[in-house]
Amino acid sequence: AVTVRDGIGDFWEYLEMFSDDGLGYKFYVNLVTNHVKLDGVTGDGKLTRTHHIVTIEDGQTELEDAFALPGGVGASYIDGVEAQPYLSKLNKQFFKKQFKDPLPENSEVSVTFEVEQLKCYTADVEYNFSRINHPTYEMVLVIEFPKDRPCIEAWPEGRISAMPFKLPANAFKFQDGIAELRIIQPKIGEQYLIHWRW
Repeated sequence: AVTVRDGIGDFWEYLEMFSDDGLGYKFYVNLVTNHVKLDGVTGDGKLTRTHHIVTIEDGQTELEDAFALPGGVGASYIDGVEAQPYLSKLNKQFFKKQFKDPLPENSEVSVTFEVEQLKCYTADVEYNFSRINHPTYEMVLVIEFPKDRPCIEAWPEGRISAMPFKLPANAFKFQDGIAELRIIQPKIGEQYLIHWRW
């Protein structure tokens, strides 16, 4: 049977070293998608983030995700079940998916976090981003603009800490009110942003 790893080749071998060398990673991410649907009137947004993961070793019991939100947080869900965030010392909103049973090695799991962002996008120039925290094969960031308030322009950026770096020429597209940034084999610690001007 065809698996999600078919066609990745050397990348799979590369990821195995994270477990073998004891670097602390219990899973890798085949695909992480970030979709933000904006409300142009209120400045709210609905963020849907889905992780498609494969465990590298036995015993994965949870999946945690953090959201740095400048505004408030409304209704939030994990796999369709209402969830409450907890705050870290850096004032990030954390959500945790607890698996019913510990996952064995090579388990393939998808987890979806949905967060209502309240008044997060009220400035003339705004952005959203995705940061790579685990070995990842593909990252997608999508901003969906409201039809009643289209943005004037949108542009992508890649950063490591505060240092920008060049993105692949075909990584970003913006058409029909949707901006999409798609990166293959991003590196841990990199941030990918979409900026826009209302």
